[in-house]
Amino acid sequence: MADVEQFSFKKFVKGFDPLNGTLWAKTAAYSIRLLIVVAVAAAGWGWWEGRKSKPADINLNDSVIELTDQNGAHHKLVIKNKQMEFDGKLVRAKDIPGLRPYGIELHPKLATGITSAGHPAAGVALEVAHFYNFNLDLLAMVPFIGAGVSYDLHFNGPIKIDNTSVGIGIGEDLESKTPSAILYMGIEF
Repeated sequence: MADVEQFSFKKFVKGFDPLNGTLWAKTAAYSIRLLIVVAVAAAGWGWWEGRKSKPADINLNDSVIELTDQNGAHHKLVIKNKQMEFDGKLVRAKDIPGLRPYGIELHPKLATGITSAGHPAAGVALEVAHFYNFNLDLLAMVPFIGAGVSYDLHFNGPIKIDNTSVGIGIGEDLESKTPSAILYMGIEF
């Protein structure tokens, strides 16, 4: 049976001697080996977890997809030579609404709201950019001018709402001549 080395405080302190290269080399070798084992285990775990969450890769080239919308109308999507035709018209993926979750655009809205100074405001908003359901709006209302961020509301229940957004903005209340915030609602037209 091998002898077990006993702990010695003197040897412990001697291990921190900056002039003893042998002890530092042994410690570095142990540390590098431990680092390699931990890195390989972490990489293996990451690869395994990444494979579990990998999205399906579906090749739809040279295929025909027949669709029926909610009104019962039939449509045909043809994908051939990496080009798409929808009901006989050539379309690009970026032209299909909903496939680009962000973009720069110009959509005018009727807007109404109330400023932090307590004044009601009404006028127009211009949606200049969107990121998923969030919009960047420029606001020109009486008595408020500024910019805001709004969120698109989508309801498909008994009442269908698809062109309305609610938001909060900052700017100047022209009636009280003070910087102000606004809570507003916009309707695209």
